[in-house]
Amino acid sequence: MWTWCYTRLRGTADGWQHDSKDTVLIHDKLSPQRRMEVDLHEALHCLYPDLSEESVTDGARDLRRLLWLLGYRRAD
Repeated sequence: MWTWCYTRLRGTADGWQHDSKDTVLIHDKLSPQRRMEVDLHEALHCLYPDLSEESVTDGARDLRRLLWLLGYRRAD
């Protein structure tokens, strides 16, 4: 399984998946909707490593829109 870490990231990436370590890093200063989308994006990379970046980006955006519409929110 993967380890999810929320931390400050440098550069332009909001998320990063380390293939060799099964670790995902997510920028800790994202809006709730953006965080959900980045979580989904990185999860898709983990689950389907052969998907293109475009497919992962489109899929994460569509899933975020659906989940947000259905009322899913992060519970702290």
